[in-house]
Amino acid sequence: MKPAQLLYLIIGGCVLAIIGSCLPWVTVTVMGETRVTSGLDGDGVITLILAIGALVLAVLKGVGNPKVMTIIGASLAGLAAMIGVYDLINIKDKTSELSGLIGDQGNDIFGFSIGIGLYLVIVGSIVALVGFILRLQKTAGPPPMTN
Repeated sequence: MKPAQLLYLIIGGCVLAIIGSCLPWVTVTVMGETRVTSGLDGDGVITLILAIGALVLAVLKGVGNPKVMTIIGASLAGLAAMIGVYDLINIKDKTSELSGLIGDQGNDIFGFSIGIGLYLVIVGSIVALVGFILRLQKTAGPPPMTN
């Protein structure tokens, strides 16, 4: 991929993660009452900051060592992805645990769904991470030749 294409890939991934951080991460319904929790009610604040940091590092030119900036950007995107995956697993574990306690009759009382925001954070962060890794390969260049 060309450098401009990699930049667009990274920007697109970061923007998806930023948007996802602000959207609903989980919807819980208990006895007919529904509560929607956005990412900004929890770890989405962290993923938002990480995605914004990665985005800034992606578009900065002429500041610092490009290889170091790319490694830091990849680290930020990777952390955001790990937080998203952790929260997804944690939410599913908690709800299955609760469903086990309530039993079959609990389906009428309790329900949950993972929100689009959490999926966008995970996908966007992974896309940005891949872009940074590909960019790192471009900035690393071929190894020096030795005789």
